[in-house]
Amino acid sequence: MGKGGKGKLEKRRFFRSIFRNTKIAEFSIYSYGDRIINSKPALIQVIDISASGMKLQSTITLPIDPKIIYKITIELLDKTYTLYGYVVFQRQMNEGNYYHGLNFVYVSEDQEAELVRVINRMEIKHRMMEKK
Repeated sequence: MGKGGKGKLEKRRFFRSIFRNTKIAEFSIYSYGDRIINSKPALIQVIDISASGMKLQSTITLPIDPKIIYKITIELLDKTYTLYGYVVFQRQMNEGNYYHGLNFVYVSEDQEAELVRVINRMEIKHRMMEKK
């Protein structure tokens, strides 16, 4: 049984690193279907990240529609990454705050491998800091 708890089997392909401190990323609508939009970017809080997706926290609701591709620019270990994904779930935390799950798209095998390495290094760094 995985980390899902209460008898739930963990189905994630990749390890998910949870940010211990507030992590802000730039977020915009990249495309809708075949149409490139490139909306004005806004800031959004990233709760966790894996090589296949991330969890975001926002004060706005985002539609669950695989045709809407979002562009996320985030700095991880002093390197800037631009990732693309669509919303797969939304949960209301409390009045006016929402969690959104994002699945990445347009990720090559090389980019995926790089994300795995960076996320593993981030987790090692977090654990070393917690031991101090």
